[in-house]
Amino acid sequence: MVSPRGGCMPVDAMVSRIDARTRVVTAPTVTFAPGFRTEIDRVGHARRERGVFFMIDAAQSCGVLRFSLHVYNTPRDIERVLELT
Repeated sequence: MVSPRGGCMPVDAMVSRIDARTRVVTAPTVTFAPGFRTEIDRVGHARRERGVFFMIDAAQSCGVLRFSLHVYNTPRDIERVLELT
């Protein structure tokens, strides 16, 4: 687990913690307070290189920020999630 620092999610620390045991990485698009954006592009790229699921928490930004889940999760990622349910 990686904790926020100064209201921001430390992306470098998040990426460095992804290892062979990691199955899913989760990150907020925007922190609750003070509302800083997380560099989800960098997290998404790193997890994709390692074959790890990516769960994006968009509760604070849904309807405000534009982004596509297909940019961060490939169709195969989505199929894998459906297979697990």
